Amino acid sequence: SLPLLPNSISLWLSRTFDRILISYYCGTAIAGVYSTAVQVSFVLYFIQDSVTQAFGPMQIRLFIQNKVEAVRCLKIMSKIFYIIMLVSVVFLSSFCKEIMNFVLDEKFVPPVIVVALLSSVYIYQAQYRLFSDILIYHKKNKYFMYAGIIQAVISLLINIVFIPKYGYVVAGWSSLIAVMLYTLIIAYYSVKIENLSLDYSFYIKYTLILMLALFLLLNPLFNMDMHILLKLLLVSGILVFGIRDVFKLKKNIV
Repeated sequence: SLPLLPNSISLWLSRTFDRILISYYCGTAIAGVYSTAVQVSFVLYFIQDSVTQAFGPMQIRLFIQNKVEAVRCLKIMSKIFYIIMLVSVVFLSSFCKEIMNFVLDEKFVPPVIVVALLSSVYIYQAQYRLFSDILIYHKKNKYFMYAGIIQAVISLLINIVFIPKYGYVVAGWSSLIAVMLYTLIIAYYSVKIENLSLDYSFYIKYTLILMLALFLLLNPLFNMDMHILLKLLLVSGILVFGIRDVFKLKKNIV
């Protein structure tokens, strides 16, 4: 529909203009390194896309049959998917450098922080795709347009202002900030339309876990000889913690 056209254009701009700016201000070689980080993080797109593609039609059908049950399942799936994507981000961020060093020349290997930032985008992309079912059901497509335009403007402004000063890492930050803002807008209107009560403490808890994990991964301690063991310990701890919560949540799904 017409309201979705500006949304599609805005999303395309926010995802491509950063590489143009990086190439212009930092050079084509750096743009190539950034593109490598984009492709590596894109692995997580397939995880969230495979689930949301299957869950979306089922969710819409459930909304038509039993809206109360659909909302309940949506809230549970949102939590489960948040955990799955967060664990995936930590795992990829932990071992991407070792994998890339094995298959790529060292000069083409992007910093872990860039891969981590771009991978984290898919945590929130998965969330807005889940909550967008509510807007689709109520035919509120205009909110996608508003969110898409705001996302593109914020992303472009951050990149234009800060890439010349701080380099291509800014593009990773702008992508994450922009998609988080997009998700918040979609979730806000979804919650408002259906008068949802979300467990905000859950999302805050796991967001803090993600921040702590990424902080540790960027710590010089992980550059010691035992860094692989430390990474395995970190990933295993978060995985066990996440699996425990996933099984608790699954008990609530009929």
